[in-house]
Amino acid sequence: FDGALAGWHLPSSTESVKGAWTSGGSENYGRYSNSIFDALVDSALSASSVDASRGFFRRAYQIIVDDAPGIWLYEPRTLIAINKRIQTTPMRPSAWWLDMSSWGLRPK
Repeated sequence: FDGALAGWHLPSSTESVKGAWTSGGSENYGRYSNSIFDALVDSALSASSVDASRGFFRRAYQIIVDDAPGIWLYEPRTLIAINKRIQTTPMRPSAWWLDMSSWGLRPK
């Protein structure tokens, strides 16, 4: 197909990139394929450090931006409301729930 307007929600994990955009990805509905992108994503996911992973993903994302297999129109904002008594840890925009096991209740 030449064009489609679609939307889907992927988990906020780095692993979801593999399913959505690599050649063998189960959610790669547009059948985007680039062997260098695939190799960089695999390297990023198996990297031994966060810095190494970040470097591989940066290169992979530049390839997919240059190839432009899709145009991202928008990303809806997530609204989160939490009672004032709940003491949270710092939150990441992509995974607000990440350290939820460390949350607690403030005394009254």
